[in-house]
Amino acid sequence: MKYIPTKMENPLLVPSIISIHYFEYSVDFRYCGEAHDFWELIMCDKGELCITAGDRDLVLTKGQAFLHPPMQFHNVRAYGDDAPNSVIISFESPTAELYSIADKVLNTDSYVATALFSVLNEAGKSFGNKLGSVVEPRLIRNQRPAPFASEQIIQNYTELLLIHLIRNEMEPSADSQLPTNVKRNDMCERIVRYMEENLSEKMTFAD
Repeated sequence: MKYIPTKMENPLLVPSIISIHYFEYSVDFRYCGEAHDFWELIMCDKGELCITAGDRDLVLTKGQAFLHPPMQFHNVRAYGDDAPNSVIISFESPTAELYSIADKVLNTDSYVATALFSVLNEAGKSFGNKLGSVVEPRLIRNQRPAPFASEQIIQNYTELLLIHLIRNEMEPSADSQLPTNVKRNDMCERIVRYMEENLSEKMTFAD
């Protein structure tokens, strides 16, 4: 039998990373804003952030993200009484499907959080830039060799989290389309039913 290789399709590509940041802002932080010809993903990791996206002002809470498309003016500032934190990754990509998740508030999940912090972890091994500094206009490789394929891990995790966000936008799960009160009622009924069926047992909170 002659085996025939299948060339893998790659509809989403992130060939270049511009910057990787983890910012811990002060309560009164304000950034004047900018526009550039590449994508920028920001996720609120703590507190609340007010961002400008074009002519709109939006508030991001913990776990929410926003993808600025190329050439969109944007800025960020602290919002509320607590000092917020954010993860920001800017990158180049020719993928048109990114516009399906751009310019809107995105609710992320544990998959996205894991991918983002894996990017941050590998960035610390590969590059000498301070993650909380905006001084350098480019990523600077460490003089000491990084672990094997560290930069590829950064690229792969960035691509995976973007694919995940696009899939969620294109193919929302049936459960996510249910009204919140329906999902809550269903959960309450399951809890009550379980308790009724196990009244004679010693139940823990985990149960």
